[in-house]
Amino acid sequence: MLTQKQIDQYHTFGCLILRNVLSAEDIDRLNAEFDAKLETTFRGEANGGKPIHCSWANSNSDSPFTSSLLEDPRIYEIPEALFEDEVFGVSSTATSFIEDTPWHPDSDHFQLHGIKVLIYLEPLNGDNGALRVIPGSHFNPYHDELHAIGLLADFGNKPLPSSPYLIENSLEIKDVPAHICSVTPGDVIVFNFRIWHASTGGKFDRRFISNMFIKDPVSPEEREAVSELVETTKKNRDRRARDTFPNPGPEYHPDWLSNPDKNPKRQRNIDWIREQGYLEVFATSSTKTKN
Repeated sequence: MLTQKQIDQYHTFGCLILRNVLSAEDIDRLNAEFDAKLETTFRGEANGGKPIHCSWANSNSDSPFTSSLLEDPRIYEIPEALFEDEVFGVSSTATSFIEDTPWHPDSDHFQLHGIKVLIYLEPLNGDNGALRVIPGSHFNPYHDELHAIGLLADFGNKPLPSSPYLIENSLEIKDVPAHICSVTPGDVIVFNFRIWHASTGGKFDRRFISNMFIKDPVSPEEREAVSELVETTKKNRDRRARDTFPNPGPEYHPDWLSNPDKNPKRQRNIDWIREQGYLEVFATSSTKTKN
């Protein structure tokens, strides 16, 4: 699916935009499942009626098309082309944003090799919330230098988190030199876990689907990195589930894990996430509803 030029671009800059991967009909189906799921969230019922950030896992029977993306060759062939070792799809998450996303990487661990494949459900550019990335920031020393200047947001800041560097220099997110990933529905953005990224100017209910893939660890250091990711993911997903749903269900619903269509790609992913301990740590989630 990818050309050598695209593969080289990804590894050099840490990010790649692919155009028209999904059809208009695909986007309509994603939006329909998104709307149905959003109706079951806290939106409009919490925080004094103010909009809230909502996020949920798609590994359930409520979103059959969205949950199938990890098994869709248009999606999984992308990370498979970028790694020589085996790659596994570990999660698909739907998110509705309501505000800016401050500067941050998804991981600082250089022994963790992961890729996100993002699908935005509306046209985005630099004025209305498109993803911004700092090319090459998935490499050291650049990655750590951005930490050293204080670019990482203090997520404890209220009402909105911001970077110490931006506050001290009276700057905004948009003032940091970056590439703006303008997209139309059907495009996908592929980026390295370690790349620094942010967004600004987005409207209420800015929607995207995030599909996460992990390279199979082959060294003790890589295996340790994956184990740390599993524990961190459990904490983050539990918190987001409680913030989104009245009665959050498990990250991986039994209906999804049963693999009713006997899809070999899904079974391969299920076997791997079970082996890595994902199902053990997520077993503590509430199962009161199918959310």
